[in-house]
Amino acid sequence: MTIKELYSKDFETAVTELSYENDYITSIEVLKDFIIYNVQNDSLYLAAHILDAIRTYDADYYNYDYCMGTCETPEPLMDLEDLEEFCDDYEVKNNEKH
Repeated sequence: MTIKELYSKDFETAVTELSYENDYITSIEVLKDFIIYNVQNDSLYLAAHILDAIRTYDADYYNYDYCMGTCETPEPLMDLEDLEEFCDDYEVKNNEKH
């Protein structure tokens, strides 16, 4: 999806389509399940780290790399602008600014 295509869609449609292409886009429900999993497996620090991040925002979707654990903090995805970095032409747009 290009940035132009992104802005032709509503947020819910765009985030759903981009989540199929990108593992970093995750829902609040999946994050909650991950917190529970970590509590049950005594990874309390990781569970608390994620919980602290998501309780700050009222977002349904987050940018989070599960492989990075506490080295990465879930970032809320709340509007179309938050999704630009997942678009095919994002790097091109940012290189034009510099």
